[in-house]
Amino acid sequence: MNQTLVLFVDDDSNVLSALRRMLHAYRGRWQMHFANGGREALEKMKELPFDVVITDMRMPDMDGVAVLRAAKEYTPSAIRAVLSGQSDCEQTIRVLETAHQFVSKPCDLKTLESVILKAQSLKAELPLHELKVMATSLSSLPVVERNLNALKSELQSEQPSIERLSAIVATDIALTAKVLQLVRSSFFGQPSKLICPAAATKLLGIELLRELVIHRNLFHPFRSHMGELFSIEELTRHSIEMANSARSKAVQEDGDPIRADEAYVAGLLHDVGKLMLAEQFSESFGAAVSLANCTGSPLWLSEVHVFGISHAEIGSYLLALWGLPESVVDSVASYRHHAPTTPVHSPGVKV
Repeated sequence: MNQTLVLFVDDDSNVLSALRRMLHAYRGRWQMHFANGGREALEKMKELPFDVVITDMRMPDMDGVAVLRAAKEYTPSAIRAVLSGQSDCEQTIRVLETAHQFVSKPCDLKTLESVILKAQSLKAELPLHELKVMATSLSSLPVVERNLNALKSELQSEQPSIERLSAIVATDIALTAKVLQLVRSSFFGQPSKLICPAAATKLLGIELLRELVIHRNLFHPFRSHMGELFSIEELTRHSIEMANSARSKAVQEDGDPIRADEAYVAGLLHDVGKLMLAEQFSESFGAAVSLANCTGSPLWLSEVHVFGISHAEIGSYLLALWGLPESVVDSVASYRHHAPTTPVHSPGVKV
């Protein structure tokens, strides 16, 4: 297997030297390059197809956001991460559209190893370039329009309720996935291990939500080009049912609240790949839906015929990229939710 190509970017030569020393033992496993500043990084990205780009945020001439934007252009399938000691909220919010992960300085070897090993694993799991580029390019997923409008209305009210905001987030696929990505990284300080969507929303708080939703327009409503072939409302309804059922089963089995939260999130996000395909590849996804309807085969088999993989793999790829727990990623990737008892015409698909 080809070595994983990793690019570290920092304008401080002492930091780069420290990274070289820290990662010396990994030279045989990873091909590592070190760029002194954004301009040098840009030249390297023009030459090599990096799998991981890890950059400092505060740099003169070309800051971390500009570096990651260039990475999206020149190495579009690369995992993009910020390694920075800066904590300015304005700068951090700018990173959200370009970075998959945020790692705080000082960073230990275990954390860096985790980021790069994850990239190595993802590279092997989703070899299809076009789908990989699509997944890595996403900064957010489409939201049910009704939910987005409710979220904006609540945030713009005189006395917004964090309880009501949390309830909206916890019943929307896109909102839940993004909120969990944020709180489980170091985007806003130390990473949290929270997996409960409502609790994660409360941790972000009203002001930050208002900034992201109202002022930055981080989220967008789902606009389907598939007509009667796909319904995000039906997909969401089914996903909520799955989430509630999975949580109830987890509670009955051992009563562990963390496992129950993970089960809920896995159920809610188990078909996130359909949402991605319906928005980004509506014509091809529509062909897969039509094929399933005509042949009576499960939708995932028709997806494999059209795309080479199913929505389970592409959905789990994104969630792994965004740093969700391995248990959730594995559940989404599994074909267990495509059991023989599942109706042939998959939820979210209009027949």
